[in-house]
Amino acid sequence: QIKKIMPNIRMVCSEYSPVAVERLLKVFKEADSIVLFDMREGDWWETVDEASPTRQLYLIYRIDIELTDSEFREIFEKMADARIQNILIIICGRLTLRGLFNRLRQRLVWKIENTHHAFAGYLRTSAAFPRFWKNLYTSKELEFGGLKGFLLRRI
Repeated sequence: QIKKIMPNIRMVCSEYSPVAVERLLKVFKEADSIVLFDMREGDWWETVDEASPTRQLYLIYRIDIELTDSEFREIFEKMADARIQNILIIICGRLTLRGLFNRLRQRLVWKIENTHHAFAGYLRTSAAFPRFWKNLYTSKELEFGGLKGFLLRRI
């Protein structure tokens, strides 16, 4: 949809799994480029268009459950060090009081029933996210079709 609305935009998609890159090459025809890139280990300088860094927008989409707090902070530090100006992060979900209660109740049921469970990722409150980019980016909280997100701008 983005390319239909803004046909002149250059869209680059990155993925850390070679298998996923191959799959995306077959199905994500709107992308101008699909590259192998690991957010944790990659060199963010390689991603910056030196001719127009202020016109680039980095979309980080629903990866928050996969990262520890320290990994999340380190990624934003690396992006800031690479002088990345604009980031749009859309989060998987937020931990609410109701959600916490439901999770604790479910764990209790599993414990009583002796059911094993697996770690499925990290959940955070909305208030927890800004500390990952504190003193690096300003942020504005937004909503995208029911998903919360933040538009970040380099300080």
